[in-house]
Amino acid sequence: MATGFLRLGTAPVYIDNEAREGVYVRAMLDTGEWILPQVPNHVENDEIVPDKPPLFHWISASVAWVRTALTTRAIPTGSEASRRFDEWVLRFPSVVCGVLMVMSIVVRGRRILGDRAALLAGMSLLMSVQYIQQSQYGRVDMTMAAFVTLSLLLLGEALLDGSGRALLGAAVASGLAVLGKGPIGLALPVLAGTAWIAIDGACRRSLRGAADLPWGWALLVWAAIVLPWYLGAYAHGGTPFVRSQLVSENFDQYVGNNGSMRWAYYLRPWLYGSWPWNVLAVLGVGLAWRARDRRAIFCSTWWLVFLGFFELSAYKRGAYLLPALPAGATMCGYFLDTVLPSDGGHLRDAGAALLRHGWIPALAVAAAGFGGSIVSLPPVMGRIGVRLSVLDGGLCGLGFFVAIVSLGTLIRAVRARRWWVVFASLWLCEAGLFHGVIATAAIASAARCSPKPVIARVLADLPTGATLTVSGLGNDPSLPVLLYFPDQAHIIVVPSGRGLPTFFAAGYYLFSPHEWAKITGAPVGSLGTWKVLWADQVGERNSPVPVIFVEHRS
Repeated sequence: MATGFLRLGTAPVYIDNEAREGVYVRAMLDTGEWILPQVPNHVENDEIVPDKPPLFHWISASVAWVRTALTTRAIPTGSEASRRFDEWVLRFPSVVCGVLMVMSIVVRGRRILGDRAALLAGMSLLMSVQYIQQSQYGRVDMTMAAFVTLSLLLLGEALLDGSGRALLGAAVASGLAVLGKGPIGLALPVLAGTAWIAIDGACRRSLRGAADLPWGWALLVWAAIVLPWYLGAYAHGGTPFVRSQLVSENFDQYVGNNGSMRWAYYLRPWLYGSWPWNVLAVLGVGLAWRARDRRAIFCSTWWLVFLGFFELSAYKRGAYLLPALPAGATMCGYFLDTVLPSDGGHLRDAGAALLRHGWIPALAVAAAGFGGSIVSLPPVMGRIGVRLSVLDGGLCGLGFFVAIVSLGTLIRAVRARRWWVVFASLWLCEAGLFHGVIATAAIASAARCSPKPVIARVLADLPTGATLTVSGLGNDPSLPVLLYFPDQAHIIVVPSGRGLPTFFAAGYYLFSPHEWAKITGAPVGSLGTWKVLWADQVGERNSPVPVIFVEHRS
């Protein structure tokens, strides 16, 4: 979790989905409209209103405002906070909600599975690559998933122990999940809870425990959290709000009106997203049902219902599996708690041996130093395409060293059947890979793909007060450009479906080669006088996206 905060703002934004949320946050700050801000420069679902509820954006905008106030030591305006908005602020809600997700598993999960199983579940979740990526990614998914996780843990406590207070807490968490991403924040807890009540009622031949809970009060609490914003958003946006957030982003996605994927689509992201903990979770499900462990069966029901829900959806994305990840972690923790010895003596012996061999920490420091020193060398920079910081190179070198040493320890521990050492070695190996090597590679890839350097070049040549018009990049690919332009009042993004205008005002334009070819192919003088200032490109070296910066004179 510490490395999540450490390099949260290092990678520039280049993915459309992440830029979209940043554009919405900046619109909130610029306009002061925190209910349903309009973004005329971006069209989503043929509407200019946000396509997701605002909890993520509220958190990010609040952090931007507070940080600006602390930096300037004055009460800032929204536009000032918007100009100071950056990657760190954009991703802050995700990493905070990621911490909330892990802590919910460790703290609340112990009431269901016990202390050790909950701790092991939290540790497996921490080393799941999908969790690591989504907790450092400026999207609403982690916000929704964290509160859905807390809702299910509290719901499980309510159903298993008859706690009315826990049920009210589950309603609060579900309401916040709905404000995070929409109706799915209610649908997932309801489906999992209903399935569990049906299974448990059939086994015990009684629904009395569930029926005695204060469901009516829980519904009122949930409505008090959700309805004020939905009613306010409808008052501001009307039918466009309903079409964008409720119909297109929920109903159309699920039934396939926005596209569909094959049934096996989720197999690869599921295996990759939490390997090998997901395999241990499957074994944990088998153990739970064989032992008829009522509490573990609740967690397995939670996991299987979530996986089934997303599998039945026509439209699929790997990120959609994120809410199921904590449920799988609980089953992994249950399995590890069952099979690992109660005595962790082997693990203590391994730690003592590490301390006795002082050369291992010394080599770790040397690996970090070597990684930090070589990233600025010209051959290395030429190979990776960008210049990384000393910190990035050091963490990459340290991560590589930790992964190699842990892998060797893992092989030896498997042969000796020292299972605690096997678990610790596997955990450290993934920590080195995911937080060191893979995270650094992701930063380098983002730096190569982001339009941030191109926009900096545009701003250096754009006269004060001039307006930039962007045409031909498409509605979604233009989002990172829009995000990095500091003054939203002086940028115009031409929708991709509008086509080439018949009249161009004097000013500055950023064209794609396709749009520029249309202009240069027109009769001489029919579209005015143009001056090419420079050409550049964004995107990976193997698939660059050219852009042309031009000035138009009437």
